[in-house]
Amino acid sequence: MKNKKLIYIISVIVIILSFIASVKGVFSNEVHVYPNVITAFGEEVELYQKGIYARDSVSMATQAIAQDTITLVIGIPMAIISLFLIMKDNKKGIFLLTGTIGYILYTYAS
Repeated sequence: MKNKKLIYIISVIVIILSFIASVKGVFSNEVHVYPNVITAFGEEVELYQKGIYARDSVSMATQAIAQDTITLVIGIPMAIISLFLIMKDNKKGIFLLTGTIGYILYTYAS
């Protein structure tokens, strides 16, 4: 396979950065105090007030923490497994890596 070394380097960088972001999202609990937000429709939105998701709504923060947990438990191990499959020249590894990196890209782009 061409560019195997480049694939490893980029994949390892993505794995490390997504691990750092996920751990920070799941385990950050420092309390902040922000006033609740009034929407354009006059509804009051309660903010989460903790960690890096302190300025997000409670609903959004809960979803983001769950997404970070899934990334830690499923996404990162799948990326590591796919790298081992690629090392053994298994064609399934490249498809698994493509899907996993796509998942991580979609998660952190949104």
